[in-house]
Amino acid sequence: MGILMVGFCAIFSIITKRDLYMNIGISWALLNFIGTLALAKYLEGRGFDE
Repeated sequence: MGILMVGFCAIFSIITKRDLYMNIGISWALLNFIGTLALAKYLEGRGFDE
């Protein structure tokens, strides 16, 4: 779902020629990446401070 949102933001940014939507897409991708890392650490059983 995150990849679709980033893709839609990129396409919408190209269509409207506004960079605001590209910034939203980049922010969304960064949040998805951090969430994936947090989930991986949780499933591994290690704490966040290790």
